[in-house]
Amino acid sequence: MTIQTVCRSVVIGGLFLLFAVPFVVTDSMFFPFITGKNFVFRILVEIVVAAWAILALWDARYRPRGSFLMWAFAAFVALLALANIFGVDVMRSIWSNFERMEGFVTLLHVWGLFVVVASFLHVEGLWIRFLKASVGASVIMGIYALFQLLGIARVTGLGSVRIDGTLGNATYLAAYMLFNIFIVLFLLVRRGTNLTHKRVLLYGGIALIQFSVLYFTGTRGAMLGVLGGAVLTGILSVIFMRGRSKLRKGILAGLLIIIIGIPVLLFGIRGTQFAEENYWVGRYTDLLSVEEIVNQPRFVLWGVAWEGFKERPILGWGQENFPYIFSHHYDEAMHAQEPWFDRAHNVFFDWLTAGGILGLLAYLSLFIGAVVLIWRGSTYTALERSVLTGLLAAYFFHNLFVFDNVTSYFLFVVVLGYIHAQSLKEKGTSFVIPESLRYGGSALILILLVGALYVFTVPGVRASQSLIEALQLQGYDPAAGLEAYEHALTHAAYARPEIRERLVITAQQVGGSSLPIELKEQFYTAAYTEMQQQLQERPQDARLHLFMGGFLNHVGRHDEAGTVLERTLELAPYKEEIVAQLIATYFVLGESEKAFALAEEAFERAPEFDHVRKQYAQVAIQTGRVEEGERVLVEAYGSANIPDREFIRMYALLGDYDRMRDLLILGSPEISIQTWAEIAGLLAQQGVYGEAISLLEEAAEREPGFKAQADIYIEQIRAIR
Repeated sequence: MTIQTVCRSVVIGGLFLLFAVPFVVTDSMFFPFITGKNFVFRILVEIVVAAWAILALWDARYRPRGSFLMWAFAAFVALLALANIFGVDVMRSIWSNFERMEGFVTLLHVWGLFVVVASFLHVEGLWIRFLKASVGASVIMGIYALFQLLGIARVTGLGSVRIDGTLGNATYLAAYMLFNIFIVLFLLVRRGTNLTHKRVLLYGGIALIQFSVLYFTGTRGAMLGVLGGAVLTGILSVIFMRGRSKLRKGILAGLLIIIIGIPVLLFGIRGTQFAEENYWVGRYTDLLSVEEIVNQPRFVLWGVAWEGFKERPILGWGQENFPYIFSHHYDEAMHAQEPWFDRAHNVFFDWLTAGGILGLLAYLSLFIGAVVLIWRGSTYTALERSVLTGLLAAYFFHNLFVFDNVTSYFLFVVVLGYIHAQSLKEKGTSFVIPESLRYGGSALILILLVGALYVFTVPGVRASQSLIEALQLQGYDPAAGLEAYEHALTHAAYARPEIRERLVITAQQVGGSSLPIELKEQFYTAAYTEMQQQLQERPQDARLHLFMGGFLNHVGRHDEAGTVLERTLELAPYKEEIVAQLIATYFVLGESEKAFALAEEAFERAPEFDHVRKQYAQVAIQTGRVEEGERVLVEAYGSANIPDREFIRMYALLGDYDRMRDLLILGSPEISIQTWAEIAGLLAQQGVYGEAISLLEEAAEREPGFKAQADIYIEQIRAIR
């Protein structure tokens, strides 16, 4: 068996195995739907690239050939390398983290895969089989996802009814189906095939499964992308296709259904009981609401990204550094959303902030180059051109509202590789490489492969598994769990921030347990030492500083917490979570005037936001400025009596029990009985046992079903008293 035969078999096997990556779920690793897929993807790509490189040494047919697309991709990777080197956090840019598993390392693997598929599959004539393999995998994924819908398989999204297959995220599954819907359509209409009833039924059935799965992901950006791409496909087909009048009429009918029929249907059922009771229908009819569109938090997030771009417009901040932009240019309008964003939820803004204007233009050149190659020459039929263009348009539109992942990267590379390969003309063989260099080069490639497999995979896998072990041990053997944490920290450096965060959380949980004080102190010391090291490694990371400040407050080191939180506020001056925690810290330290000044500054900056106004009112009342606090409440709400949980807690802490009780009653039944119990517990902690018992008794009268639980609480309070 020759070297060429072995390498050829390895490349073919590795490439086809890549279609199994979306199915990988590794419960033994942190972020099981992300890490396992990415590690397997890296391993397969490294093996495939190495085998292909050796093959290219021995056989000139497999060596890469240039096209605008090939050079554009190389330029894109080179520009991102520069952006990362001159960016804010080089380590983060290169390695990313377990939650995303992207960064420059993943980009290199994606580029390497592009070179291989673009150079190898065309020579072997395997492109159609490769595309069919993608479709076959999508059918299996679709059936599994539909089992989720039927309750046969578990939906992995946290409390969501949106199906996600084995991808762990409904949006990721939607992107996966988007690509494969158009691949099915391309296979149906490709040159040399006949639109027989059998083929139409087969591919139509597959497309129906894929589209059904897309619908039940509830991903509106992907749905609009597919419909928009289908419309563009239809329009281009009608314009450029010659003859085949029956097919043209069918396409026109489909266009009318999409352009007119679907909007009319959605308008017709909007606001009906059916739309209100059906989760998925409601999501899509919401697209007809101007208010729903205008109030999308993504628009605010894009504004944050734009501010970050203006600060570093040429080469950007480097990959994975959007958290720094989000912190520094935070907009208070994001208060009700997730506390921290690491993506702009728009691929184009992500590349704009990561690589600056040069990085974005390089990324856009991939689409431009692909479209040029599709429409140049006579490689494709009009239908094929239209479908491929529609696919790119669908993916482009989809990317306006989401961010990429390893699965969508892989499928995008497959499409680009196919377009590049089909644009090539037969050329003469390249220069001859001496046999001695072939053997030497092959040996060097194998050595590099072993090094790559270790560097890019082994430390990360060990760190991820050790972290899971630490989390599992925490429940029944905390001492061994602490050792597992320490072991995890000895592996991949890029994994340490997430490991350290989990260590801090565990240390706080241990603090409230009945474990020996010596073990608690060991956890506190380890968490404090590691977080101190983390802040030295990432001194500009506001989120980590906030994490440290919260930990220090938890363990009673309030002076130090105040210092850390003040630094945090410098890094993210408008983040309400930081402001709130620093205000609370100032109160603990007896520096109430600092607390008021901070709340006043926040209010003057953004009085239009309810959470800022309420915070200012609470701090004003707590610092004796009762009239001022009540004034700003009356000004906005018409009353100073706000039946809000935080105001109720505030009056409980201030000892104004009549006001506290009035707000509890005023807010009923919206304020749950559990809130009554929580306030009673707060009073008991303050030693106000009589008020606590009285509150529980009144709660039991209001909610008879709560009486048994209330009696238990009351007995506990009496026992303490």
